[in-house]
Amino acid sequence: MKALGQDIFDFYSEDGSWPKGFYYDPPTDEPSSEIMNEDGSLALDPSEKYDLSLFDYVCSESDDDSVHIPSFATMFRKWKDAQTCTTVSVKIPKDKTDKVLNMLSGFGCKVIK
Repeated sequence: MKALGQDIFDFYSEDGSWPKGFYYDPPTDEPSSEIMNEDGSLALDPSEKYDLSLFDYVCSESDDDSVHIPSFATMFRKWKDAQTCTTVSVKIPKDKTDKVLNMLSGFGCKVIK
């Protein structure tokens, strides 16, 4: 998955976008080191697209090996969706389900069953 440098910067910089207990720690000898300044800030061209796999150096503050560490792309996708979408859950009478789902699809909604 690729994303614009400006979007990556906004995600990286926004308070609350990172799950608590995780941090970003890229190695200095990898291609990802070219996208970080020495002070830890991102050195990205806002209009260029970057492969999110370059950022897959998410670490946990926990010593527990059972802690699931989400990928950078997963966290970014959730953040990006939250910028423009709202997820809702509704109870629909069974006889109206198809009609309601078709109506939502007509609005461009992604229906998740």
